[in-house]
Amino acid sequence: MAAAQASRRWNSIPVVVGLRRYRKLRAFHSRYDHNSVTTIPEPASPAHKVARIAHMRLLVDQLRKLEERLRAGGGPAKIDRQHRAGKMTARDRIAALIDPGTPFLEIGLLLAYDQYDGEAPGLGSVTGIGKIEGRYAVIVAGDATVKAGS
Repeated sequence: MAAAQASRRWNSIPVVVGLRRYRKLRAFHSRYDHNSVTTIPEPASPAHKVARIAHMRLLVDQLRKLEERLRAGGGPAKIDRQHRAGKMTARDRIAALIDPGTPFLEIGLLLAYDQYDGEAPGLGSVTGIGKIEGRYAVIVAGDATVKAGS
């Protein structure tokens, strides 16, 4: 009889979950009654909400300043040196490549921003998604204004 009950128990557990995971899930759900009113969190006080909003705005401002600094690449002196040599910077090349008026979604701007003494933002390349002649494309341009490579 015990063997029959054990086989029924094993048959009722989904194969993907496994017995250990099933027991953990069951123990978790038995500890917390999700239908109980006591598990619903109290609404935050207005002062707490204002403080959270202010903190989030501060974090967003810090992120925007960091992005602005990283988009400058190696700095204005190196950008001017490239322009004097008759070359376009990576961001200039991308702006000329994508369709006018379309956004460029940059990915990887924060890569290694805190590594290499801050001299290689974005690992020396500008990577993103832009629209070229009506089609979205992944664009990768090497940024010669930053210290990168070997």
